[in-house]
Amino acid sequence: MRGLRISLAGLFVIVLVALSGSGGCNSGDVCDIRFNEFQNGTSLETQDSEWQCENGGVIVFTIAFFSDGTGVRSDAGDFEWEQTKCREVELETLSLEQATLDRIEGGVREVADVIVGTLSFRQTSDELGDLTVACNLVLF
Repeated sequence: MRGLRISLAGLFVIVLVALSGSGGCNSGDVCDIRFNEFQNGTSLETQDSEWQCENGGVIVFTIAFFSDGTGVRSDAGDFEWEQTKCREVELETLSLEQATLDRIEGGVREVADVIVGTLSFRQTSDELGDLTVACNLVLF
């Protein structure tokens, strides 16, 4: 009987932890990154900046994310995007090319009255290729 009480108590703790969402950003925890700080305006019409992305020291594309869920990329054109996990974004171009951008890192801050931004991510895509980029914010 005592073993049954301990087992039930253990089960209660497991259920409580599962319901509290203690498994990472995708499980309901507060995400430790605010993707909106990487956005470059509310839409293409209000774009005020973009990200210049490099791989191996070579600029491979520029990209901009807008708060209306759209974006533009120099090598793929216009796209729609959605943040699907804490550090992951799915995008789809108008020609139905799809990509997952994950392992998102970076931030935007002010240093000596100058806005500085860095963004890095891994791209996985059958159509656009697999690569990891490091990007710098370019203000207009």
